[in-house]
Amino acid sequence: RAEATALLLSHAEHLAGMLDGLADVARIEGSPLGIPQRRKTELTPLLVAAADAGGLRPPRLLLHVDPPQASAVVEVSHLRRIVTNLADNAVKHAGAGAVGLQARLGEHILELTFRDHGAGLTPAQLEQVTGKYVSLGGGRETAGLGLWIVEQLVASLGGELRFAADR
Repeated sequence: RAEATALLLSHAEHLAGMLDGLADVARIEGSPLGIPQRRKTELTPLLVAAADAGGLRPPRLLLHVDPPQASAVVEVSHLRRIVTNLADNAVKHAGAGAVGLQARLGEHILELTFRDHGAGLTPAQLEQVTGKYVSLGGGRETAGLGLWIVEQLVASLGGELRFAADR
């Protein structure tokens, strides 16, 4: 019973996260759903909390923020969803190793780099990984929306999302 309850809670949290992500995308596309939260925020606590929501926490999370006490004016809900979804993806596909998250704040740009040591993706998989309803892991625990949501949110912020495989 306890195991079933924990599993049910895990699925409910996953679905709630996906619905939050879809609400963010709906707002980008003109829906009044959701309230913009663009404000100045310290990056380290936001990134730690968002990665934690995706199941990635120290010591497995290796976070480096440059400059160390960086604050930026960001769309908080979008940045949180981006990092949470990427962390969730890393947890599922990186194996047991550490996952690096580097945040570099420039004059008008925030660059985030996730680096894991999982099996990697083939060139064909790299081309389709952000497709809507695409799930490359073969598991049934995913709806194939996480990276698509990330791509939509990054684009809405004027950013660019890239994946690379070091093989």
